Amino acid sequence: MSDVGKQGHIEELLRMSLLGEELVNTQFHVFSARSRSSGRVLKPRVLCANNLLLAKSSKYFLDRGCPLSVNLHALY
Repeated sequence: MSDVGKQGHIEELLRMSLLGEELVNTQFHVFSARSRSSGRVLKPRVLCANNLLLAKSSKYFLDRGCPLSVNLHALY
């Protein structure tokens, strides 16, 4: 993605924030560590993302047949 594209996404987030729109629509539950002895995942974290920007910046998310991409195809 070009710097111009990234700047546009940042400006879109800023606009949404100024208008009071919801910025975090999706939460990914990720783990930031793994136990050396058992191999179990540890330290769960929540990674928050905006559906609109995920779809705009990644064909993967736009093409998913899941709630994340519902109604986002109309933007293109």
